[in-house]
Amino acid sequence: MPELQYDGPSFDNIGERYKKDWIAKWIHKPSDLRHQANMPIVFSGKESESQSSHIAKYLATLKKDSPEENIGFQGDKNKGEAIFHAYGCISCHATPGNHSEDKLNRISLDYVESKWFPEALKNYLLNPSKYYDAIKMPNLQLNDQEAKDVSIYLIENGSKEFTSINNFEADEEIGKNLLYSSGCMNCHVIQNQEAINYSVKDFSGLINSEWVSGCVSETNNQRKNAPNFQFSDIELNSLLKFKENHLETVFESNKIYIAERQYSSLKCNSCHQMNGVQSTWETVTSEENYSFTHEGLAKTMGIEKIWEIQERPNLSVVGGKLKTDWMTNFIAGKIDKKPRGGLIAKMPAYEKFAKNISEGLSMQQGFGPNDNYGEQISNDNEMKIIGEELTSIQGYSCVTCHGIGDVGAKGGIPVQSINFQMVPQRLRKIYYHRFMINPQRIIYGTSMPKYTIEDGSKTWLDTKYEGDSYKQFDSIWEYMSSISN
Repeated sequence: MPELQYDGPSFDNIGERYKKDWIAKWIHKPSDLRHQANMPIVFSGKESESQSSHIAKYLATLKKDSPEENIGFQGDKNKGEAIFHAYGCISCHATPGNHSEDKLNRISLDYVESKWFPEALKNYLLNPSKYYDAIKMPNLQLNDQEAKDVSIYLIENGSKEFTSINNFEADEEIGKNLLYSSGCMNCHVIQNQEAINYSVKDFSGLINSEWVSGCVSETNNQRKNAPNFQFSDIELNSLLKFKENHLETVFESNKIYIAERQYSSLKCNSCHQMNGVQSTWETVTSEENYSFTHEGLAKTMGIEKIWEIQERPNLSVVGGKLKTDWMTNFIAGKIDKKPRGGLIAKMPAYEKFAKNISEGLSMQQGFGPNDNYGEQISNDNEMKIIGEELTSIQGYSCVTCHGIGDVGAKGGIPVQSINFQMVPQRLRKIYYHRFMINPQRIIYGTSMPKYTIEDGSKTWLDTKYEGDSYKQFDSIWEYMSSISN
């Protein structure tokens, strides 16, 4: 279970990122600021507010420079709002300023102004994982101006206030001692970390122990100094059942389970459909009071041409569709060119999780990490020539919609379909053949036409290979591969 090896967020320079009052409130009771918080309540009892305030006072000193309270950069809040909607932030986050309970359980942004120093928020949007490489917030790969625009939008709208708990003079030295003696450093990291004065039972020792005290206890007396995760009855019962029947599995590494777990944890379903489950994004934009249009968002963002249909790819069989290594690089944000140029949205980067997710999704469809079944290229020059002829205007007119390498599509369409140079890099050949036989069967609503007739073994163009669909499509693959390589 790789998640057990992840460090928690770093405290480095936290004093120039987060505001002291917010830190104190968060330590005291995280769920008051975000009800989905995994961070536990560390301190209980009469001294909890003062203990939280002492630690916040110390953490506020961890900085290189004194942060600026006011916004020190220029940005366009209207463009920031458009980016927030167009890039899918609405899938994981409730609209800032909407103080009502979100029925889709999205993360609130109401306290952005109370939490962040403006420059730090901008830098966070540019590189969310800088201080926490296992963070669930993806890298949206914004440019500097986009980050400024979004920051101003979030700060101006996420301005809800909370009641401060700092009603007395906190002591940073006491805070430092509490930080190292209360278990905080068992999860968090910091440069030049000092010795930790807090120990817990080794995880492997939990298998044969009775779970009646500590974190799983329902009362403060039983819990003693253990953190309070505020488990619901359902969560606690599930945890205890897991302990009884499956706890030893945390020491195993099943890539399918890892991918399923991280798919859920990272909320991939917020943007993508999978196995018949509608994405949160679709749910939000289909509501009656949703007032944004794709055309309006594109115009505000300065994008001239977009596809009419703006659906993100369905992930139901993605492991059998995309090659594992390409999918890993794509999820990690290492593919520079966007495959679907007509989509306003773009795939954000989850570098920490990319390999586990892509390998697990591939294994769901029966492919190992290095399986390249049927990917061999014949290098038959005659096949390449025939493949090129089939893609031309005299063939299936593929070049009307698709660019080929550096040559753009010839049909005068506003936005080109996926460039043929990218196809063999991305797709498994076995998937490509299935798709070509009947595209509509694989992707409902696709604009890709069907070229086969009857049972799919023949095409309507019988001048090449006597209409043998497999040989024709194979020759097109050989041609695309010669461009790709």
